[in-house]
Amino acid sequence: MLDTAHARLLTELRLKLRQGRRQDGAALHELIGGILADYGLPPDLEGMDADLDDVQRSYAGRAGRLEVLEDSSGALVGSCGVLPLSETQCELRKLYLTRRFRGRGLGRMLLERALAWAQKHGYREMELHTAAALTEAVALYEAYGFVRSGGPVKPSARCELFFRLQLSARVVTPAGAGAKP
Repeated sequence: MLDTAHARLLTELRLKLRQGRRQDGAALHELIGGILADYGLPPDLEGMDADLDDVQRSYAGRAGRLEVLEDSSGALVGSCGVLPLSETQCELRKLYLTRRFRGRGLGRMLLERALAWAQKHGYREMELHTAAALTEAVALYEAYGFVRSGGPVKPSARCELFFRLQLSARVVTPAGAGAKP
């Protein structure tokens, strides 16, 4: 369920938020591959991005979720997923937005929805892997209280940063609301 502010934002931008589907795989590869190319980063089709081949199996089939943003033509313009790692830990995955829709509050909206979903499902910690080149994303994660950690970094050609966030008493708003990542 969307809160009023998020619903208004989506209406204003003529976007639709929905659950990812099996048939979204090719469009998600194109979306994420294009965004990564903007930052000079390679896709990792055999590793970090293999979950896009069958979104239904990779997310819903593992008790997680992947939401996508679709524009009025039906093209995917954003995504955000959460996967369980254990009974108390989950991982934020695939938070991406096309350049055209960055800086409008959509990244915050997707992250807030992922955090709320994780809390609702009883997770106490969220982790994520990202690349330093994704400066807007790194700033967003830090604004929401994610802390860089020396923890496990998945073997990947692009993700060298690892973040954790304790969810137990987390209120889903940024620590220092400022610029819109």
